[in-house]
Amino acid sequence: MMNRRPLRLMLPVLGMLALAACQQDSPQAPKGPDDFALIVPVAQAQGGAVQRISLPPAALAAPRRADLGDIRLYDGKGRTLSLAFEDAGSQAARQTHAFNALPIAAPQDSDLSGVSVRIDDGERSVAVDAAEVTARTARLAVLIDTRTLTDPAESIAFKADLPAQVAVNLTVESGSDLKTWDYLGEKVLYRTGAGQALLSAARLPLNGADLRDRYLRISWQAAPGVAVNGAEVTTARQRPPERTALATRGAVLTDPHNLTFRPALAAPISAMKVSETGPDGLLPIRLFGRDAAEQPWVLLAEGTLRQNDKPALLELAGATMREYRLEADSRSAGFSSAPRLDLLLDPVTVIAALNGVEPYRLAIGNAEAKPAALPLGQVVEPAKLAALPVAQAGGNGVPPVISLAPAEPDGPFSPRKLLLWGALLLGVGVLAFAAIRLLRSNAKVE
Repeated sequence: MMNRRPLRLMLPVLGMLALAACQQDSPQAPKGPDDFALIVPVAQAQGGAVQRISLPPAALAAPRRADLGDIRLYDGKGRTLSLAFEDAGSQAARQTHAFNALPIAAPQDSDLSGVSVRIDDGERSVAVDAAEVTARTARLAVLIDTRTLTDPAESIAFKADLPAQVAVNLTVESGSDLKTWDYLGEKVLYRTGAGQALLSAARLPLNGADLRDRYLRISWQAAPGVAVNGAEVTTARQRPPERTALATRGAVLTDPHNLTFRPALAAPISAMKVSETGPDGLLPIRLFGRDAAEQPWVLLAEGTLRQNDKPALLELAGATMREYRLEADSRSAGFSSAPRLDLLLDPVTVIAALNGVEPYRLAIGNAEAKPAALPLGQVVEPAKLAALPVAQAGGNGVPPVISLAPAEPDGPFSPRKLLLWGALLLGVGVLAFAAIRLLRSNAKVE
């Protein structure tokens, strides 16, 4: 006869596991505005029901989802109203211009061993070996002819070939005479695996730079398999909207060369401004990121700090991560004190249908909320977008200060790994206890 007692002993364990699984797979979705972290009153403007609402600084920092899917609009009866996200440059007359890259340095894969130039001038002779020059400079560049552009440049997108797991830092400069160059910015491109998409968009904001009658030079450290084939420059009649800068607090140096931190912020970070706070002189820096302590650090951006100069701007362009590490060049003395960090966020504007009952409220900040925004074309016709009235979002206009917690330590003793090991050992203990009870039960039956 079948012994049912071991099965009865296992039922409570199975029940607890099933309950835990149900709790993990069935989070509590928000039911109303009170289920969100922040509520912002909205004052409807004169005009039609469809209006534009720009999020104030406090609302930019409130989302708990990186995709901003936890933004809702409620009316006075608690009904959810329709909304869509507006592209930051949709009101401007934007154009994209494609350019081929003109090489101005020897390609990495060229055979330069037999290429040299010798100049004889009577009693003197000068010989230059191209391979030696390339090896010494170890830097390649291409030229983009942007002299015909008349509108301010909003951004540049790179067309590049690069191998997997090789971080390539592209430096962009502009000049009018091919002799002197003005620095515009840097962008790190990184591909996690063969055939995989780039870690972040291959785009660098140019913030309204004037490229009329000027060239762009794109340069990078020479590496096998890396090539820049061209670029697309996006221009706009209007300058791009200003970003919101959020100050931070709590940054603590791990050592003079490293600062690790986890921003208390889920919204996408478009860039970071880094400012020296001590007498550190010229200091090259690199920014790394990762989503968990067990993952490797990935290079996101590079820059240079100069004492008593403007901050270094590190562009992220969508590579928002959970943890960051700011590294000072190992050849320097490092940071004498923790640098100041400012997080830059792109403006967020929603197009909302205010067709309910006042008062209207924006509710923001709930990690369990599922994205509910509609495509922009379903809320408003493109031809009517520019003429929409602007509703006013109230609340405190002072930008919040973002707290920085240290990143989780590497190695086997990080809190995350200890928690996972604890859960695993607990599960093993439960199974061992059940096995012992099963053996004892079978022994009694025999």
